[in-house]
Amino acid sequence: MICPYEVPNNEELDYGRFERSHREGRRLVEGWANRAYRELDCDAQEAFEPFIFLWIAFNAWAACVTGEDRDANMIRRVANCPKTRDLFSKLLEEDDDFQRTVQSFADLWPIFKAQDIRRAGHFGHISDDRREVIEHYRGIEGIAYEPRCAFFHQDAAGAVPVDWPHCLNTIYRVRCNLFHGEKSPHSEMDARVVKNAFDTLAHFFLRTAIIPPNNRIHQTGQRLRGRPAGEP
Repeated sequence: MICPYEVPNNEELDYGRFERSHREGRRLVEGWANRAYRELDCDAQEAFEPFIFLWIAFNAWAACVTGEDRDANMIRRVANCPKTRDLFSKLLEEDDDFQRTVQSFADLWPIFKAQDIRRAGHFGHISDDRREVIEHYRGIEGIAYEPRCAFFHQDAAGAVPVDWPHCLNTIYRVRCNLFHGEKSPHSEMDARVVKNAFDTLAHFFLRTAIIPPNNRIHQTGQRLRGRPAGEP
């Protein structure tokens, strides 16, 4: 197997398309993002709503800079954009707090598809140990997951690469589980998964100002650090 996220790509995205977009539309997108940024210190149980706020903003921004209507094409192009990959890698290298935030999310990978779990008839609590949950779902045929190369990497090298393509595609799986998981009570929609996905995307977009914060959020952002879910 070849990792699907390691394919070379040189297609840059024009971030300026968002900056040049209609002022009121841009203000609306930034408003959704800032509603999410304000909740970065929230408890894990309270992360569902800000995650949705942030995804609405991200989706609108991504549609603008890619010109795509279909989510799959949009995610592929944003994940593979060299500029975005470089911004993520640089922040990961230079910011220890962000590195801890992203690693806390990566420690939960892979994230399994909620609809497949429902179809397989698995609804109840399995374990508080994430490794046991992963091994349980891995043993059930037909359950998709992200990153879809997770077991290839884990079996070969012990860990999945923690980079932008792997992170974004996994965050998108969390999004789809929330939006299309039919509210099934299972581990792939628990607060810890959502909180860590939210923290990763929110801190990346806030600290790089891809979707810029307002002045108050910017000042607060100077002290905000990536607190992994569950830490005081």
